[in-house]
Amino acid sequence: HIDALCHQACDLKLYGDVPIESVETAAGFTKLGVEHVAPIVARGVLLDVAGWKRQSPLARRYSIPSEELAACAEAENVEVRAGDVLLVRTGYGALWSDEAAYLDAAGVSKSGSIWAGERGVVAIGIDNMSWDTPGERDPESGSLLFAHVYLLPQKGIYIMENLNLEE
Repeated sequence: HIDALCHQACDLKLYGDVPIESVETAAGFTKLGVEHVAPIVARGVLLDVAGWKRQSPLARRYSIPSEELAACAEAENVEVRAGDVLLVRTGYGALWSDEAAYLDAAGVSKSGSIWAGERGVVAIGIDNMSWDTPGERDPESGSLLFAHVYLLPQKGIYIMENLNLEE
């Protein structure tokens, strides 16, 4: 699953400061929809946080901070660079058949989302239902999906979810 740039707005504006009302119709969006996503051909970088922490899956609703993403990258001897696709393994992909457990997964914290955005990646991906940690509310924006209101409309970074990263 990939979230198109029209999937989330911030202050009623989509990526590129496009006002929602200028592109939303009863039939969908006229711009920034998934049909406008160009093929993503880029270097993929997998941060196996669950493997690095030797805890697969991570604790339910565990929120991976930026410090752990950076430490995992260092331990795996990889650098997340501009233009990359950043993939994060939480271990919840292995629980796909257990709906209750799968939906109560770990995710990436606000600081981790900002860390990814600062690196200029073109897309992020994770092995659960949402990059964001379920139920984690950002105190500043009030959002339950901080990455969705930051990475999509403000940074133009696609979000991929429900990835199989087990192998």
